[in-house]
Amino acid sequence: VFPDDSGIGRIIGRGAEWDAGLRPIIDLLVPGGAPLICEVGSNIGASVMQIFAARPSAAVVCFEPSDRFRPFLEANLELAGYPATKVIPLLAGQTTGSMTLYNTETTASVVAEWRDDHPLPRAQQARMTTLDDVFVRCRRLDFLKIDADGFDFEVLRGGETILRRDRPVIYFELSPQLLSSPPQDDLAWLQTLGYPTFICFFPMGGGKGVSADVDEVTRWCADASHCDVLACPAGSEVEARALAIDWRGSVSEIAPRVAQALARDGGET
Repeated sequence: VFPDDSGIGRIIGRGAEWDAGLRPIIDLLVPGGAPLICEVGSNIGASVMQIFAARPSAAVVCFEPSDRFRPFLEANLELAGYPATKVIPLLAGQTTGSMTLYNTETTASVVAEWRDDHPLPRAQQARMTTLDDVFVRCRRLDFLKIDADGFDFEVLRGGETILRRDRPVIYFELSPQLLSSPPQDDLAWLQTLGYPTFICFFPMGGGKGVSADVDEVTRWCADASHCDVLACPAGSEVEARALAIDWRGSVSEIAPRVAQALARDGGET
């Protein structure tokens, strides 16, 4: 279920998948069984369904502060048979506090530049916490997905302790035009935490390229308006797996390569 004017909903309503490129990434890089996965910015739940398609027994924590979209997220989790999924009705950011969240037909953001590009945003006040506060007493976080429309690095910086402790695979959105500071600085900061290489994907899921050059990554994302960026902890088995895949092409081309890699490894992540 989704709002009648939701762009994501219209795509799903036509029978297409949303965030289909997420599934092969999780198949390849996230442990089987019941991994702990966090999604920041779950919207109506379209992406989290890709997570459950790949890992049906995963323990998933969803952040969705939007009063517009969260009821649809909770309804879709119930309909899909995942009512026990933890939904946190808060912003995730660099600090605790509160901010104004701007809701449009399809998504929501706290970024003023983003708000100015969308007509008639509906504003609400949202309380904010940090990933460190939420996960400090939890078991190891395996995968962190963020789609915060220009607020992704604030989310990451609020989870620095968890990134250092757990070294999860991270998958975030980079929209250079929405940022108030050069994204190169934030990418370089991630490199100091042990995430040296970035795999960039076009908005609809096809692979753009792999690079440790923060200027190149920024240019790719700016040229495409935004990219989804995958980063794995240095020297890990998951990094080796990720760098061994040819991510170029469409999702339909990438998925068989991932399946072949898993078959060579006996199907184990």
